[in-house]
Amino acid sequence: MAKKIYGTTLWGKEFIQSIENQTDAARLSRGKTYANTDKIYDVKISQNQVIAKVKGNYSPFYKTALTFSSFPKGDKEVILKFIDEKPFVLAGIINGKLSDKLLEFIKINEIDIFRSFNMNCNCYDFYGAYPCKHIAALYYALTNQIDKNPFILFSLRGLDLIEHYNIKEEIKVPYPIELTYIDEINSPLQENITLLNQENYANFILSMLGDFPPFSHINYKEVMEEFYKKASKDLVQTISSIRDENIEKIQRILQNSHITMVGKNDIGVAKFKIETDLVKSNEELSLFRRYKFQLEDDAIFILPTELFTLFISFEDDSGSSSYTYLFYLFRVTYILIENSGYIPAVIEMDQFIQIIYKPLLSVVTIKKQIEILASSYPKIANINDKYLDSLSGTNYILSAILTSFVPKLGFMHKNQKANPPAISLSFFRGKLLRIKEFEYENSAFSINNYFSIFDIAQSNYNYKIFIDGVENNYVLSICVENKTSKEQYLLSEAILSQNKIEIIKFLSILNQFLPKIELLIKNSDVELSQKEIEEFLLKTSSIITKLGVQIILPKELRNLLKPKLTLKVKSTSKSFQSFFSLDGILEYDWQIAIGEELISVSEFEELLKSGQELLKFKENYLIITPDEAKALFAQINKKSKLSTFDILQAKLNNEAFLSKDLELYFEDIFTPKKITLPTSLNANLREYQTRGFEWNINNLLNGFGTILADDMGLGKTIQAITSLLFLKENNHITNNIIVVVPTSLLTNWEKELEKFAPTLSFFSFYGSKRVMRKADIILTTYDLVRRDFESFKQLKIDCLIIDEAQKIKNPDTQISHKL
Repeated sequence: MAKKIYGTTLWGKEFIQSIENQTDAARLSRGKTYANTDKIYDVKISQNQVIAKVKGNYSPFYKTALTFSSFPKGDKEVILKFIDEKPFVLAGIINGKLSDKLLEFIKINEIDIFRSFNMNCNCYDFYGAYPCKHIAALYYALTNQIDKNPFILFSLRGLDLIEHYNIKEEIKVPYPIELTYIDEINSPLQENITLLNQENYANFILSMLGDFPPFSHINYKEVMEEFYKKASKDLVQTISSIRDENIEKIQRILQNSHITMVGKNDIGVAKFKIETDLVKSNEELSLFRRYKFQLEDDAIFILPTELFTLFISFEDDSGSSSYTYLFYLFRVTYILIENSGYIPAVIEMDQFIQIIYKPLLSVVTIKKQIEILASSYPKIANINDKYLDSLSGTNYILSAILTSFVPKLGFMHKNQKANPPAISLSFFRGKLLRIKEFEYENSAFSINNYFSIFDIAQSNYNYKIFIDGVENNYVLSICVENKTSKEQYLLSEAILSQNKIEIIKFLSILNQFLPKIELLIKNSDVELSQKEIEEFLLKTSSIITKLGVQIILPKELRNLLKPKLTLKVKSTSKSFQSFFSLDGILEYDWQIAIGEELISVSEFEELLKSGQELLKFKENYLIITPDEAKALFAQINKKSKLSTFDILQAKLNNEAFLSKDLELYFEDIFTPKKITLPTSLNANLREYQTRGFEWNINNLLNGFGTILADDMGLGKTIQAITSLLFLKENNHITNNIIVVVPTSLLTNWEKELEKFAPTLSFFSFYGSKRVMRKADIILTTYDLVRRDFESFKQLKIDCLIIDEAQKIKNPDTQISHKL
């Protein structure tokens, strides 16, 4: 069992210190052991008193109590005046953090907040003002709650901040998904759904989280880092294409079905409902048997992860409107998991809390992807017996799938893996957390505060940061836009006319990245020094943008230039026979590219002499850190002699400026040519598959290898087979074709070759009686290439295909060397 930590906040530490000064270490240690081993129970807070029962050695239990005295009237007034003048202090309390400024103020004014209480216990060791181990146990249990909910500390002293500031609604744990119900969808459905590229967001999410949140006694930042790594790594095993001989029959049924999601506020019970006329017999129904379905009122009900696995296995997006929508929604879900584009959230129930997972909506590209999906939403999210609109319906379905995926992953953090705490079972195993126990009473509030920084998308306001001015004289201002009225206000105006608490609650979070924000409560703008501008542009702006805040910069700061090491390349000959003949005729020189400008390395060294990271260059600015400059010069010194492939790589990375004749030559190599599909292909390719085939053939005929890396289920195998047919029909291949696959994919390749390329002969070199024989294509496995390498060395091979090529990502393995 992990050691429980008390006093994880500054105020909790001060609270513990107050009892440490009143008793000996031995009693404190025994009291902490009692608190750690759940010997304290029936804990109740009533007005200014905390009572509990603590198991005893000579009695079934002892009654303990802490009774706090109210603040003197003068102390109350002093504290409230300070908070009134420092609205970010109140916002911090709402966000679950008591300001160290308030603590410092209380100490300076000699206000006794921690020690004004009386103790009572009916055990024999209690001597009035000298705490026994049972009192110490209650004290530690109370500290745990104060860490989670700082309002408790004040309410016990007769100062109810919630009531005084009328913020009961603001501190409620909101339902994590906006649910908007509708009768009909009037807008036409968008036909084409684009899948957007996403960067990996794990580092961003982790950078926003603290180490030891009050709801847990272990470092949950480390836990979440461990979780995101495992989820991305094990996604392909957890949700993988199904090798089911009936997969095409199942796909045809679902293409002709109406599919809805049926759920409640409890996202964990959500299921997909499949209604179809194509399942009329037990034989057809048996197709779904391995997918944990239920049959009810002639409809099939199936868990989100089961349908997730099925849809990832499908290659055709055509079908009913619900089928097509879900075809792409499941792929978006896959991309979000792969790139850690989702976060935990909490649902507060009557006696339980539930941890769910939802998309990271503060990030613009994720929000845009969901809006694209929502434009094709066919009204299929039936929640609480009512239909959701397109945006909330799409978010609910994505959240239901993500929430069902996490327990399927089987993750548990290394710390306490054998005996995980209840909170971790809720986070990663889908268990409801019972909150009747005192230990978990304020957990929902604490968990929500820990992740609420990502929830600006659910705010009633949009926030824009403006940087105005000219070189060395910039100012920062903040504009607040009411989402309903679309009216915009300067922050100092919005504080007076809008929902002050909601606005400062979010801005207090931003304050940790932009400390000058607090000055904007009373001023229209604040000046930024050169160092502050550098800090904002280099570090802060990317974080703030991912939190959903728009940043408007002056023209010269809008597109900051990044110096790039480039090559200036020319040829000594005008005759280019092939790419591989270029080695002896190319000349190059290192240059530094700043936007469209090229300068010499010596000119760049002169530019860096000021030591600044933000540098004026002609009409623009460039940014470069000392580490980046050091790495750039190291790269120059390292690469004394470059090959044609080095120059090609620089060209493809836009790191080379070529002479006009070379530019035209490379442009011709990589300009896709129209390629006629092979006549013997027994399939109709989709448009994107045809483009993939043409791109593949163009590269192969130019002497390059290729990587087909479409998302799962989009037809990489059929593109490869089409390419083989073309090369064979046009006599580009006359010797053997070797296809190396994982053992689980052998049957799939055999079936697809039979179906799509009946003119190509093939056999599987596999099994105990395997014998090498003549055929157009030889299918085999990674293990057999390694074991029977000498047999393959004897073959003349014109083409090699490696399926699931991530198996050779480590270049040092034996199989990588042999392939």
